[in-house]
Amino acid sequence: MASTPQQHEELTTVEVTGPADRKPYGWLILVQVIAYAVLVLLSLIPFGSGETANSVATTFMTTAVAALIVIEAFTCPYRVNASGRAIAVVAGFLALFCATTTFMGNVMNMRDANSHQSVILSQLPCSWAAGVGVLLIALIVVAFIRQMAREHRTNLIEHLSKDIAISVTCIMASGWCFLPMLLQNMGMAKQDGSTTLRIATLIIVLIVVVAAIALAAAAYIWHRSVSVPNQVHLPWLGMALLPVMLTGAIVGLGALGMVLLG
Repeated sequence: MASTPQQHEELTTVEVTGPADRKPYGWLILVQVIAYAVLVLLSLIPFGSGETANSVATTFMTTAVAALIVIEAFTCPYRVNASGRAIAVVAGFLALFCATTTFMGNVMNMRDANSHQSVILSQLPCSWAAGVGVLLIALIVVAFIRQMAREHRTNLIEHLSKDIAISVTCIMASGWCFLPMLLQNMGMAKQDGSTTLRIATLIIVLIVVVAAIALAAAAYIWHRSVSVPNQVHLPWLGMALLPVMLTGAIVGLGALGMVLLG
């Protein structure tokens, strides 16, 4: 007797009532601590002085984030097929491009390159924010088209949401590229004695820490209720990195706030 599309989908996933891949929750916390430590250390290690140091730190950070994007895309426990995971990698890399170049800012400045607004848009955090906005819109359109192209559109909302979620996760990780900038602002605040800059930076750092803790707590719930597809390897690792990736958005928004306030 031939199986229906719904039965086929049920057979290709493993319903997990306990932790994904049977790894204890402590493993997830350990991975998150290591990931955060590596990202912070890459931003703090002096590779030179002045702009050179910041540039090299950003290069190392970009490489680390690119690795995180690839790992997360192919270990994330969401029920997403290979093409959806490949799209997530491409979306993440495009977000990295927007975070490390002023391309989007230059595109938006084509009409009036001499205005005050154009000066703000030409800065990396603003260019990144504009690029992320465009990517999110394009992502929703592409995900919807992909789902409409399926022969059997069972569980449409579930598939659509997970396709979007994995790509959004990879896009948000690109915000970590601005961590060297935030840490550099902290150093500048100490040297210049700028109370406003110091307070703003401390608030941003506090928000990042609180967000990381909150997402780690949320991961405990996700970890226990996740449904893991058979073809996904190391799903516990993907779940562990999920809060780290999402925290990148807070870092990016913090850098954007510093530019707008400055």
